[in-house]
Amino acid sequence: MLSVVIDPRFCGPRDSGHGGYSSGMLARYVDGPATVRLAKPPPLSRELIVVPGDDGRVELMDPEARRGEGLVAVAEPRAPLGINPPPAVSLSMARRASAGFMWSGRHPFPSCFACGTGRRHGDAWRVAAGALEDGSAVASPASCPPDLVAPDGTVPFEQVWAALDCITSHPIPLVGGALDPPWLLGTFAVDILSAVPARPETVLVGWPLGLDGRKFRGAAALYVEGRAVAVSSATWIQIRRS
Repeated sequence: MLSVVIDPRFCGPRDSGHGGYSSGMLARYVDGPATVRLAKPPPLSRELIVVPGDDGRVELMDPEARRGEGLVAVAEPRAPLGINPPPAVSLSMARRASAGFMWSGRHPFPSCFACGTGRRHGDAWRVAAGALEDGSAVASPASCPPDLVAPDGTVPFEQVWAALDCITSHPIPLVGGALDPPWLLGTFAVDILSAVPARPETVLVGWPLGLDGRKFRGAAALYVEGRAVAVSSATWIQIRRS
């Protein structure tokens, strides 16, 4: 039986798994490119079961959940995204953009493994994307935590998924989306175009694909030394006001 345990280090909100990391952990069991749909916040620190299905589909199940509420996520095979990423952004431009991070000083989930403002350097990705000068996209420097780099010096599969998650939501203000209430990841897809070498600072760029009420679609690319090595696409859902 295949299983996954999400360590609390890899949280989004403090009490649930980071959407990108959790999706990547499940997508590893799909042969080829995958799209992951999150059915509920992934639980932390307990064994979740990977259940193979038809046509290459896999499900992540929580055996401790109440009956009928055990589905955590579904991963399905798909064709490559076919995203044509924009030209690379220099590290200095990404640093300047990062100064305008939309969640600076008021992050709803400061514990987030990818973009949480409460995380220490070296412990998490600390992506903080702000708008580029032309307002077409957002950018941020990014670094894989050193202790998570693979022995061959590359960024592991699930860490690439983690890095490319939150950056897809950071362009929401560019299309007039409200930041309050916050947004949660619904579906997520990543294409790794080549091995991702771990560098002290790589660059992430995110751009909007469309806003429709409480649903936002965004895309992102990860660049190493000016070359796009991975791309992503995501759908975000805004939490309803209580």
